[in-house]
Amino acid sequence: MSGNQRGRGGGRTRRNAQEEPEGFAEAFAGDPNANMWAHMMHQHQQFQAQQAQQHQEMMMMFQQQMNNQQNQNMGGNAAFREFCRMNPPEFVGEYVPAKAREWIQRMGDILDSMECSEADNVNFATRFFRGNACHWWEGNKAYMVSSQIEMNWTNFKRLFISHYIPESYQFQMERELTELKQGNMTVTDYTMRFNELIRYVAEGNDAPTEAWKMKKYRFGLRADIAHDVSMQQSANLGDLIQKSYHAEAGLSDIRKERGEAYNRKKDSGKFNSQLKPKGSPSKGKQHHAGTFISILLCYE
Repeated sequence: MSGNQRGRGGGRTRRNAQEEPEGFAEAFAGDPNANMWAHMMHQHQQFQAQQAQQHQEMMMMFQQQMNNQQNQNMGGNAAFREFCRMNPPEFVGEYVPAKAREWIQRMGDILDSMECSEADNVNFATRFFRGNACHWWEGNKAYMVSSQIEMNWTNFKRLFISHYIPESYQFQMERELTELKQGNMTVTDYTMRFNELIRYVAEGNDAPTEAWKMKKYRFGLRADIAHDVSMQQSANLGDLIQKSYHAEAGLSDIRKERGEAYNRKKDSGKFNSQLKPKGSPSKGKQHHAGTFISILLCYE
């Protein structure tokens, strides 16, 4: 009994499983909208196929982008390694204008010697921020992005200088440049100080011309050197500086020769004075001897 029941139950299960697709298809047999449902099913299948194709295309594009990004990263890493080999300085965010000026100038010189994109220039330089400088850059980087300011070295430098080198300090440096004189400094020391101060003026709103810088440099030279270089034509500031070096060396040689000549003349005068007979004492002896003879003759 039980076996027959199990057999009949099992038979129904298998029969239902086999007839289920047919029953599913026959469910719409008497439906007047059967064509519509079939059309919808067909559209659904086409939509799934399109989605699968789009997904495949997106994956291919993503893979291609990843490959391009890896290639760019490899090139960027090579450029960054080259940048690191130049020993760029770190900046910790100290509010010392002189140190900030030295850092931004050194970084600019290094980046000028490389062929990098404007964005890489900023990225490489800021990789050497430490401490408070990192915090400052996080805020300003977000500001540049939100304000749609182009990420280039010029804009970055402007933000950096306005924060770490206040206008009052720049005005002080400009005034020192106006009053700068060579005095007892060598041409080398004077030129170094001049170049350091001229940077603050060159980056202002009214950048000086080459003629103005040459005039200011010549005006600060010592009178003898300034007179010498004024007698010559200088093409630019660098040419004027070279002529100042030559004038200083020439004047130094002249002073050295004059000093040696004076010492020779002085030494020669002492030598002659030592060889010259002492006239006064000998005349005195002769005078006393003559007096003594006269006395003897009188007694005779």
